[in-house]
Amino acid sequence: MFLDTVPLIMALFCALQVDILLRRGTSMEIDNITTPNYARIAVALTTPALWFRILRYIKTRNKHLSTVVLCFTEILRDIKWFMVVLGVIMITFAQMWLSLTYEPGETNSYFVSSAKGYLKAYTMMLGDLGDGYIESHVLSIVFIAYTFVVTTVLLNILIAIVSDSYQNAFISSTLMH
Repeated sequence: MFLDTVPLIMALFCALQVDILLRRGTSMEIDNITTPNYARIAVALTTPALWFRILRYIKTRNKHLSTVVLCFTEILRDIKWFMVVLGVIMITFAQMWLSLTYEPGETNSYFVSSAKGYLKAYTMMLGDLGDGYIESHVLSIVFIAYTFVVTTVLLNILIAIVSDSYQNAFISSTLMH
């Protein structure tokens, strides 16, 4: 058992050290010249890749973790069309919200307002209403319809998809082991 955990500990230690070195390298300031933004983006994208490599290594050593990873990948594969429908509903609601709340005389450009509308649709999906957003009866109706569709209908569909995917992945995992 001890010999199985030593490579894991070494891999985790190396991953943490590489992550620290990458962050330190991108946050250094030499002669008032900061690291370009593309280097920070590169570090942000390589960090998950590094941890996924470690997870892939660990799953070869542990059949329970292998089952969880298999279930996770199956669920991600099965919810792709659900995510398309959710995205369409969120974009639709964001455009409706923007159409009802945008004032042309505002200091924000239309692009900034539409980005805020998409972010608002996402946060409302998670249950955040904010202060003073529902100013009219039409906005109230749109908000109620959106939260009903997203939280009640789509959440139940998502639960059904995830349950079915988990069951299929678990059966596949028991056949493999």
